[in-house]
Amino acid sequence: MRFNVKKTSNLDSFSSLFDINRLITIDTTRVDDHSRLTLTRKIKKVLPVMPKDTITVYQDRYNKDLIVVIQHDESNTTDSFIIKTKSINSRTNAFHNNKAIEEKKQQQQEIISNHQQITKKKNTVHDINILIVDDDEDLLKVFEYFLKTEGYHNVQIFSDPKKVIKHFIQLKKEDYYELAIIDVRMPIINGIQLYQILTIFHPEMKVLFVTALDAASELTSLFKIKEEDIIKKPCNYDQFIQKINGSILKVFESS
Repeated sequence: MRFNVKKTSNLDSFSSLFDINRLITIDTTRVDDHSRLTLTRKIKKVLPVMPKDTITVYQDRYNKDLIVVIQHDESNTTDSFIIKTKSINSRTNAFHNNKAIEEKKQQQQEIISNHQQITKKKNTVHDINILIVDDDEDLLKVFEYFLKTEGYHNVQIFSDPKKVIKHFIQLKKEDYYELAIIDVRMPIINGIQLYQILTIFHPEMKVLFVTALDAASELTSLFKIKEEDIIKKPCNYDQFIQKINGSILKVFESS
């Protein structure tokens, strides 16, 4: 708040300094010995208020400045003070502008952060390690193609279950694979047996079972396998990827 002080000897001189027609009277108060007029320390230093003085506050109808007029009873003099509301409004506007800029920056940072998180999550999802086991090498290649087309690039395929077991024994990290896709009907070691062996190495590994339509009900009833964990053959690209994406999403939700 900035004060411009103008001291005059009387009200007539005050009228000569200010255009009365431009002024609107806001309030008038008289200070007496018993008055409880409360003023801040800063204003007390600026306004020489004494008992029996009369304080009148005007506002300039054009520039909105406030004019404080103090008529001193004892000395019959008048002090006038102009409070430049323009400077106050400028600071207020500057404060709001700065606040708006900060809020906009914060919103932009949140958008960038959310974008980075989404991008990071997408990259993490596609970085997942996937194992596919199927004795049908043609179908094995098709599944691998589906996954890589979708963006999954860490895909390992095996057509021989015995080689899978040997591969797990040699792994430096037993929990290397987050997802395994295993065909149920395979010679020597079938998919259920392989699953039971692999879960000894990595009990938390998510497993999807590939089987023909006529064997799906058998898996759910005899082996307590959830239907959502079964990929039914034959399946097209959309059906296969939908099942994979849904399972991988649950892997990340549980981790």
